[in-house]
Amino acid sequence: MTIDCELEQDRWVVRLRGELDVSSSALLFDAAMMGRELPSVAEVVIDFARVTFVDPSGLHALVTVHIALNGAGRPLRIEGASSQVSELLHLTGLAELFKIPSDELGSVTDRDAATDHIELSRGDV
Repeated sequence: MTIDCELEQDRWVVRLRGELDVSSSALLFDAAMMGRELPSVAEVVIDFARVTFVDPSGLHALVTVHIALNGAGRPLRIEGASSQVSELLHLTGLAELFKIPSDELGSVTDRDAATDHIELSRGDV
């Protein structure tokens, strides 16, 4: 898993590439929490456009991130989910938690105005 993080105006965007599994869940959590610490961030967005696989530990990481951000008053948005990831979130009931409509497949990859950029990989955890 590779994760790119960018501050886009008041959004901390976490772009995932690869498999969200037991070996990458902590990396996702750390990347999302960086956005929680920035005072200018109004919401954290996780872009799933390039995610190829999600296992139960990946789902657990999403719930943990949601709880931590919610406690800090920062909403979590999931965007760009493939049909397979979207279906997984719906089957597990997590789509409702993350307010993902069944037809939402958009991505944040087209946004510009990035002011900061950080790339993390598995060795950074």
